[in-house]
Amino acid sequence: MVVGWLVIAVACLVLVGGWALDVALLRSVVPGAVGMKALTALGLLSTAAALLVLQDVAASSRRRAVGLSLALFPGGLGLLVLGEHVLGLNIGIDELLFVDRDGRANGVPAPGRFAPTTGVCFLLMTSALLLLDSSPRRGWRPAEVAALPVAVVAGMAILGYAYSLPTFYGPASAAKMAINTAGCFVALAVAIVLARPRGRLIRLATTTDPGGVMMRRLGPFVLIVPLLLGWLHLRTVEWGLFTPQAAAWWLSAATMLGLVSVIAWCATVLSRADGERRQLERETKEARDQAVEMSRVKSDFVAHMSHEIRTPLSGVVGMTELLLGTSLDEEQREYGQAICRSSDALMAVIGDILDFSKIEAGKLEIDEAEFALGELVESTCSLMAGQAHAKGVAVTTALDGWLPAVVTGDVVRVRQVLLNLLSNAVKFTDAGEVAVKVGSQTSSDGRVLVRFEVSDTGIGVAPSSLVTLFESFKQADSSTTRRYGGTGLGLAISKQLVELMGGEIGAESVVGQGSRFWFVVPFRSAVAHEPAPVDAGGPTVELAHDDVPFATTFKLLVAEDNEINQIVASRLLQKLGYEVTIARHGREAVELHASGRYAAILMDCQMPELDGYAATREIRAREAGGRRPPIIAMTAHTMQGDRDKCLAAGMDDYLGKPLRAESLRSTVASALAASDQSGPPEPGKGSPSHVDAPTVVRSAAPEFRSTATTPMHMSKPR
Repeated sequence: MVVGWLVIAVACLVLVGGWALDVALLRSVVPGAVGMKALTALGLLSTAAALLVLQDVAASSRRRAVGLSLALFPGGLGLLVLGEHVLGLNIGIDELLFVDRDGRANGVPAPGRFAPTTGVCFLLMTSALLLLDSSPRRGWRPAEVAALPVAVVAGMAILGYAYSLPTFYGPASAAKMAINTAGCFVALAVAIVLARPRGRLIRLATTTDPGGVMMRRLGPFVLIVPLLLGWLHLRTVEWGLFTPQAAAWWLSAATMLGLVSVIAWCATVLSRADGERRQLERETKEARDQAVEMSRVKSDFVAHMSHEIRTPLSGVVGMTELLLGTSLDEEQREYGQAICRSSDALMAVIGDILDFSKIEAGKLEIDEAEFALGELVESTCSLMAGQAHAKGVAVTTALDGWLPAVVTGDVVRVRQVLLNLLSNAVKFTDAGEVAVKVGSQTSSDGRVLVRFEVSDTGIGVAPSSLVTLFESFKQADSSTTRRYGGTGLGLAISKQLVELMGGEIGAESVVGQGSRFWFVVPFRSAVAHEPAPVDAGGPTVELAHDDVPFATTFKLLVAEDNEINQIVASRLLQKLGYEVTIARHGREAVELHASGRYAAILMDCQMPELDGYAATREIRAREAGGRRPPIIAMTAHTMQGDRDKCLAAGMDDYLGKPLRAESLRSTVASALAASDQSGPPEPGKGSPSHVDAPTVVRSAAPEFRSTATTPMHMSKPR
């Protein structure tokens, strides 16, 4: 903008002062030199005005049309005058404004006609202005390519004046380019390059890398010092200060000295820049190491706190279950159930925080395995059917008829997301129904895109709250948290889990009418396997909720250092008919295993003297090919990798605290069944003469309606 107004000022001075008032100095700047022609001043005025309009990116279409019209005028003028030069014509426009008295007095052919180099520059300037907003090609902007030759031609004219070489600013048989015209062209060319600083030249000149530093340091030297030394060389010879040989020697010496000085200066700058870069790399590495260490410390802290919270909570949950299994009056049972519900709520909060911390630390991995989609949906809905039935809310499922029977994916994480959406729907619905729909389609890469939808007739979510619904610690409003509870982490965790599995999640809702949450996850199709036939040779016992024992002579070893958890584990197992021996630490567990035969061992992982991992390794080392009793980890460590750590130590299964009667029952039964296949314990050694594990028949969950549907439409909700 400054350049544009400066060129306009120069052109106006030439037109008004130089030509209208006939002040020769305003036309030529240097006394006796070639002056700027009137048409040249008019063309520069139009070019500068066009640049001022077009350089504004936010200019209106009308203003841009005016700017483009102004840009066309100098190009047309230059093309016309070049045609006159080439064809030798004179159509009389050269002196349309003013008569060129200086040209006529000096016998210049075609007075008033500006130099052909000026015409070329006008054509290039028009091209640059018309291409100002064109996209770069191979890093170069078309406007930049058109403007740079203008700077070269005009710069050569200035050099011609500096070195007294008229050939550089115009041919002998035509008008010459004035020095003020050349200066205006150089300024306008630079302004066009800077108007859109996206080209290669400006990026290189402004970058902070060594190339940019070198260009900024060497550029002025390359342009100014040779010009200055060459001019001094000519003038000293002209003034008789030196002979031509002496002047050439001084020129060479000064050039070498200047080059050495600039190279030394640039080397110093680059060395300093490289030192700063190395320092920045060291600081970045230290910061990264600190971040990794902080993440490790945070993960260790979360794991430790999880263990410390789950250990006493395990006692609360276990004792409450034991209490509810005794004879209680109605008021006592109500209190016990309230404790149980509060414990479940606390466990849900702890689980959300642990999942969130694992995802945030990047330690959550996706484990793929084959699973049945229909079974996943029905089992997940069964978990919420009882709670929904208590509120008078129906839970329905609709499965796409084209849904593959078996797919490969992370069944645990899919169930977690579906259960979270389903529990939210039941929580926020007081009447009506919660509908679960599952549909599928095949993607272009051969994977199966499965879409899960959970719709409800609940309170709904305001449109303003949908934007932040999947953010951490967010709920629709604070009253929702007070009324329904929750940490606000469930949907945030679900979103991150779905994205980890390569899918997407979304929601739509109407306040007072209900909500619809959906997520789409890609799976790989798997071949459905026929279920293995149930072995009818062993005893079949129904494990209902009346705690009827299915065995009376199995002997189990429980290694647990916490006194409350000792009571919980032993009472739960005794109610199932097992005979239980307690070991207070790992060393005692190893000794008891060596002294007697146990059908299975339940091993806490964190104990004094010898922890569960070391105790398991020592027990496995002492077996020496003999009978291998199953060892079940029983621990409050539930972070990612804890299960793998237990299995790597030689354990066979994993139970997270707090212990639940149903999970304890099924895990022990499965372990005993697997142990029976490798050989039963010997009779008379503290275990039964037969150890056929019972076939588990679980009691039915509250019913929900399940139907098959026609294929679902997989487009996103609007």
